Amino acid sequence: MASSPQTHLKSDRERIDKIGVFASTLCAVHCAAMALVTVPVMFIPGMGLVEWIFTLIAVAFGLTALVHGLRREGVTTMTILFVLGISGLLGSRALEMSAGHDEHAAHHVDSSVHLHDKHEEHHTGPDAHELGAALGILAGVLLVGGHALNIRSIRRRCEPCSAS
Repeated sequence: MASSPQTHLKSDRERIDKIGVFASTLCAVHCAAMALVTVPVMFIPGMGLVEWIFTLIAVAFGLTALVHGLRREGVTTMTILFVLGISGLLGSRALEMSAGHDEHAAHHVDSSVHLHDKHEEHHTGPDAHELGAALGILAGVLLVGGHALNIRSIRRRCEPCSAS
């Protein structure tokens, strides 16, 4: 028996959310791991690019699911979670970039001075990297929640479709 167009649409939209859950979880785990590692690992060349890739993938799936959810249900808790999660991820990257790590990373890597001590001399007050990591973790969790609510909504709306 061939599947109906509605069943196919349900599986495509659910797949978007499942990939979004994976991407958002990966992003949150990466943020948590980077917050726990020592300073030298933060300055690995290309780490900023990796973080932007994680962020943009999670944001792309979040936006796609958000648009489908808005069309289907309008503004809901799911919508709010997506908006806060996407804003949080972008805010996290902005905080980390404002710390100036990208600009003086090469100095830290090439310097013969103890890296942690040199890093501490550049910063006063709360570390923007730590704040950015905390915001990134929270944003990833919010996106996972938004995707989970979206999957539940898709399944609830399509239960009559699969029963017929």
